[in-house]
Amino acid sequence: MQAGRYQLARQTGGRGFYAVVGVEVRDSTDGPVAEVSPNAFAWLKNVYGPDAWEWPVCDDYRTGALRGVRFANTVQPVDAGTVAVVVTDIRARPADSCPDSVAFAACHATWQALAVTGRNEPRIVGRKIVFDD
Repeated sequence: MQAGRYQLARQTGGRGFYAVVGVEVRDSTDGPVAEVSPNAFAWLKNVYGPDAWEWPVCDDYRTGALRGVRFANTVQPVDAGTVAVVVTDIRARPADSCPDSVAFAACHATWQALAVTGRNEPRIVGRKIVFDD
């Protein structure tokens, strides 16, 4: 099993972009797999206490993480049919995080875990994150 972790923490044009995403890559016989662990937001209880619950936006962050993993596997020539990528950790901040920030971090964490150099990298342009899908 290989692991990757990427932190995006950038301020540009008065806009903050923040996300930390951890992934694990495993062999797969079921074709390409991208999934989010049910414990991806377990850190909320560590930070805010045992009664903490997920924010409503956490579902959007999960969707962003899957988008980033799929983008990483699409633009980089990896035999995606034999790889399962599990997003194990998604960290965000209410003021500076958005689904695109999480996608950006997930993309880079996936490339790190696969030990490949990404091509067609997502980038920050002004106050937006751009993916050339």
